[in-house]
Amino acid sequence: MKIKNYKTIQEPYMDFYFNEIVFGNLNLIVGFSSSGKTRLLNTLFNLGVSVSRSEITHRGNWDLVFTIKEKTYSYKIKAEDIEQGKPKIASEELKDLSANKMLIQRQSGKFLFNGEKMPELKENESGISILQNEPEIRPIYQSFQSIIKRNFSTGDKNYAEMLAPEMINHNVSNLIKSEYFKMQDIHKFRTSLNIALYALKIKFPVKFMQFKNFLLDLFDSFIDLDIKDISEIVEDSKNFDAPILCIKEKGIDKWIPIYELSSGMQKVIIIMTDVLTTGENWIYLIDEYENSLGPRIMDFLFDWIDFTETNIQLIITTHHPYIINKIPQSNWYLCTRNGKEVKFYYGEELEKIIGKSHHSSFNKLLNNSLYGKKF
Repeated sequence: MKIKNYKTIQEPYMDFYFNEIVFGNLNLIVGFSSSGKTRLLNTLFNLGVSVSRSEITHRGNWDLVFTIKEKTYSYKIKAEDIEQGKPKIASEELKDLSANKMLIQRQSGKFLFNGEKMPELKENESGISILQNEPEIRPIYQSFQSIIKRNFSTGDKNYAEMLAPEMINHNVSNLIKSEYFKMQDIHKFRTSLNIALYALKIKFPVKFMQFKNFLLDLFDSFIDLDIKDISEIVEDSKNFDAPILCIKEKGIDKWIPIYELSSGMQKVIIIMTDVLTTGENWIYLIDEYENSLGPRIMDFLFDWIDFTETNIQLIITTHHPYIINKIPQSNWYLCTRNGKEVKFYYGEELEKIIGKSHHSSFNKLLNNSLYGKKF
């Protein structure tokens, strides 16, 4: 899945709404604090969650065009509050633009699929979720499940839990050993990094070696990397069958578990695992990419994507001049806000403001009033 055009429609309850933005494969969202960069990623992620779950989780009014392989679709969905703040679907429209065919049309209690009236269905579940087993809808449903987000703001407790050792239960063990287990299945363990990397080593050893060698080249202090059992690392541990990623560093004899590494090293490992184990055409959202990363490794992600030849759509936010300067100007999206309205300058419109030369454009961007103020 690749999102081509995206906007949200203004509603009275919204703090922010987004004017239309045309995305590419690599999208660097820049702008002053509170301009709406993080909110943009949140609305994209909330859309994926709301559409692909059995109960819609967020209210909003989304309008987008996206592609899946050779097909192009338009999708509009409005979810509003009813009793006790629980959202319901007010309207929904899914159209196959390639075939000029309306797939889902839903409004005021009326629900059509391929032009045929459907029985009364759940008002708090998207049509895409309801019809997920229909051959025309299945790849669309799976694509909305493929929008993932990482937020690397400081103090996020989710990452401590993600890095902690976790025992492999019988069901997980059988899933990993199954002959039908695929690379993208690893991402089912995204809340447990150690199990994800254990599965990578067991089922895809060549990919694991690529992962290992890239990390050893990236960090000069690393001399080895492996998946160990927690009982090998922690004395008197009772948690057997709990894999843990461990590192050996120069001058230190013992294995160091991932939860004892620096936050920058942990972040690199999380992102590398995400990129390597995502399926074809996933959308990867990263907020505050530069947090905890030193200048020498700050652009590792782009090298890793090239190395793995991963076909993902990347949308990241940053304040950091080094990252902005490393990315081609054609991939910059300047995020500005006036009250509730968020507007993006990119492509030819941004070029008119800051020019074509990358070096001078970078300096003009940082000094432009739009970078530091509302439009």
